[in-house]
Amino acid sequence: FEEAASFYEKAARFNKIESYPRTLYKLAWAYFRIRKRAEALDTMKRAIEISTGNEKFVALRDEAMNDMVFFFTEVGKFSEARSYFSSISGGTEVYIAALTKLSKSYQRDGKYRQALDVNRGLFEEFGEKKPEVAYRILVDNVELYRKLGDGKGEEQALTIMVKYFGEHVEDISGANEESEYAKAKNYLRNRVTEIHKEAVKKKDKALFSRAADIYALYMRGFLAKPRDDKERAELSQIRIYRSDALLASS
Repeated sequence: FEEAASFYEKAARFNKIESYPRTLYKLAWAYFRIRKRAEALDTMKRAIEISTGNEKFVALRDEAMNDMVFFFTEVGKFSEARSYFSSISGGTEVYIAALTKLSKSYQRDGKYRQALDVNRGLFEEFGEKKPEVAYRILVDNVELYRKLGDGKGEEQALTIMVKYFGEHVEDISGANEESEYAKAKNYLRNRVTEIHKEAVKKKDKALFSRAADIYALYMRGFLAKPRDDKERAELSQIRIYRSDALLASS
């Protein structure tokens, strides 16, 4: 990659030729590969700047903007990334889409901690600005902690998710409030059922304790004020399940 960087540096001297934006794009990646991160970021910014407004380089600009998100993330410069993307046309949506894609990529590679870091950066920026995006992130975090086998982290993530949903349900749901409410409720009910079953199978007191805590969370989040006879019956059932889990955990 050192050789490639040297080649593209020489090619970049010819800044009047039509292929100049693509040369800069390739040079930015060459810099990134040899860990010249500052040079990589500056060069990719320049490639985006020059290709903006040129119909021949629409695809290149989109690709470069996606890669910029990756560059910023790899060097941990989330605040700088937010500032940069908020300053360019269409940047915010590209930033969200690219970070979401990056998080999924990390998950596919089993890099769950990196995915959580990306999600954390997204939530910090858009937690209040874009509730639908933020809620998807929180649901994702629950699954990431589950895959890590981090029961405490998963429980904390569930608590944050339920609290956030309750505070932003109208913004998250839009016209489909009942549908989104049912999804959130079913998700938590299914997860606590899985944990309780696992506790029974393994006779694990810690799992029973976690199940009891999540049953309590479920009741606070979705059954604090039962809306009909069905929910009142469910509340009685959940209380019994929680009582059983508490007894088994002691």
